[in-house]
Amino acid sequence: MKPCYVIGRRGGLWVNLDGPALSIKQPERACQLVPLNRISRLIVSGPADISTPALLACAERGISITFLQPNGQVRAYLFGDSPRRDSLWQRLQDFLDRPDWAERYSDWTRAVDSRAHCALCKRLQQSPERYTLAHIENRLRDWQTERLGARQYGFVSGRLHGLSAALAAELLTEFGLGAEHLRAIGNRLDLPSAPARWLHLDLLNPFAVWLNRQPVGAPIDDRALVAFFESRVPRLQRLGRQILNRLHGFLLEL
Repeated sequence: MKPCYVIGRRGGLWVNLDGPALSIKQPERACQLVPLNRISRLIVSGPADISTPALLACAERGISITFLQPNGQVRAYLFGDSPRRDSLWQRLQDFLDRPDWAERYSDWTRAVDSRAHCALCKRLQQSPERYTLAHIENRLRDWQTERLGARQYGFVSGRLHGLSAALAAELLTEFGLGAEHLRAIGNRLDLPSAPARWLHLDLLNPFAVWLNRQPVGAPIDDRALVAFFESRVPRLQRLGRQILNRLHGFLLEL
């Protein structure tokens, strides 16, 4: 199974259900048919009209849909039924019933931040005691802004955040957390945001290396950016599953 990127351009784009496949149409381009059983997640950016039958077909098959804003950040998610059921949801329910859940969850996220910080410092051959995670993020941001310009950096950074969030949404569905579970959680906990952040942190150094190989001043093509991200997906999937397994273990210990 692979992700399906739906990128609307001028002139419009239409996604409809055609039997067991999605039909993607654009002006002056041949119609594309993408079988639903081959889609792991759907990422939508730009102007695109998606029919209700197509949305429902994705939801019924547990295909998460992430809608991105023009700057690449997440606009909305659509979670469908999860094809898998395990005890993570029950543990999460019990956890959110605790009066101290917010404090405990904050402790857990700080522990994962610390792991991410140490991993990033190791890659950069820097000491975690000398440089905080925020310091490293700011240094990389400043270098990329100087290299790309503020406007293009905003788009590139936002798009990588959005793609990380889409992958996090897919992994949550894989772990049995579908639409009905996230509705039940409501505004108490933004569950996709933390895994998405850690996936994005893991991209910082590889992206800096990749960017350093590009011609100075050349615009970053969106297709090239997606290709870079997809080249990292196998590692990011492993990392995301490790994070969600740690969350499950953390909840079991309470």
